[in-house]
Amino acid sequence: MARSLRTTLEPDIVALTIKALRIFSTHANLSNDFERDMTQSFIDLDISREVATRLVANFDTIKPAVRMRILGPLGASDTQIPAGITKGSRTPNALAARSVLRPGLVNELGAQFMFETGAQTHNGILGSAHAIIPQPHALQPLEEQILAPERFTITYQGMHCRDETGLDSVGSDEIYILTSAVHITTDGTNIVRTERHPLTANGSGVYGDVDSDETRIGPVAACWAADVSDFQAGMSLTTVFMEHDQGDPDAYRDEVDAAVKLSIAAATYFFPPGGVLLALIEASGLVTDFFNWLLGTGDDEIGTASVVLGTLSELEDFARTGLGHLFVRRDGKQVDTGLANHFTAAVSGNDYLAAYRVVRQPTAPLKQRIID
Repeated sequence: MARSLRTTLEPDIVALTIKALRIFSTHANLSNDFERDMTQSFIDLDISREVATRLVANFDTIKPAVRMRILGPLGASDTQIPAGITKGSRTPNALAARSVLRPGLVNELGAQFMFETGAQTHNGILGSAHAIIPQPHALQPLEEQILAPERFTITYQGMHCRDETGLDSVGSDEIYILTSAVHITTDGTNIVRTERHPLTANGSGVYGDVDSDETRIGPVAACWAADVSDFQAGMSLTTVFMEHDQGDPDAYRDEVDAAVKLSIAAATYFFPPGGVLLALIEASGLVTDFFNWLLGTGDDEIGTASVVLGTLSELEDFARTGLGHLFVRRDGKQVDTGLANHFTAAVSGNDYLAAYRVVRQPTAPLKQRIID
C-alpha cells in the first residue's frame, strides 16, 4: 500500500545513515572515516546485507522529489556523502527524547487500571503520552531477607483494540505485533532482540478478525531478558502494531530488527557519549524515523511506541509490584478485559495497546505501599 510519510525529527542523520547503509549493502569502497565507522557498526550489530539491500530498495520506491523535499539534497540516491562529518558533534534532539514513554510505578499490589474509551486516560495510566514518573519512595520492602536480582525478563501478555484501524475500515483486522528490545552489556555490546507476536505452537501468526473493543490475551512470550551481571543500566522496548495485508510478516520482523539497529548505530555515531540511557533514548527517538523511510509497504504499520526503562531499580520496582488489569468502559460500565500487566505501549491515539510484565529471578515479595 502507499507509504504515508510522517514528520522526520532528524532528517540529515536519517539521510546520512541511509547513505552509509547503501554503501554497506553494495560492498562499495569506503572513502572516509564516517563510512568506515558506520560499516563497522552495521557489522557489529549483525545487520545482514540482504536485509540492508531490501531496506535501501524500499527507500528508493519513494519519489526522489519527496525524498529531497524532506531530507534535502542527501535524499537523492546519487548524492555523495559530504566530507567532514564529525563523530559526536550533534546535540541531542529534545523532541526525540520527549517522544519516549517513561513508564512508572503505577499499580501497587494489584491495583486496577481503567481505560476511558473516547476520552483522556485516567489515573495517570495506560498509554498516556505524558511521562509517568516512578515513585519508589511511595513503597517500602517487606522486612525480610531478599536475594538480589540475578535476571530480569519482560514478557508480552496480549493486546487490546479500542478502535480497529482506519475510518474507512470495513470488517475486522488481521493484526500482528513486532517487539524489538535493546540493552547494552557491560562490555558495551548492543544486544537487540526482535520478536513477532502472537507466538503460537506453529510459529508466529496473526490475530485474525480483530474488532473494536476486543482483547486478545497471550500467547504469553518473552520479548527481552538479561542477566544483571552483564547488563548496563537501561533498556528500551519498541512495539510496532501491523495490519496484515499483502506483506510477509517475517520479512517485516527482519526489517524492524535492522531499522532498530540502524537507530543504535546512528545515535552512537552522531551524538556525544552521554551514558547508556542517552544512547537508548536517542535510538528510540530515531526508530520512528527509520521505520518511516525504510519499511516495506505490503502491510500497514498502524503505529509505533518506544518505552525506556532507565535503571535496574525501575525493573525491580515493576517486578515487585502486583499486576494491574486493563479496564474499559462499555455501555456506561467498567469492564475488566482480563489483560494483566505492569505497563503498556499504546499506538494510534490509544486505539491499540500491547501489555507487558516484568519478571524477576529469583522472585521476591511484593513491596508495600507506605500509608501516610
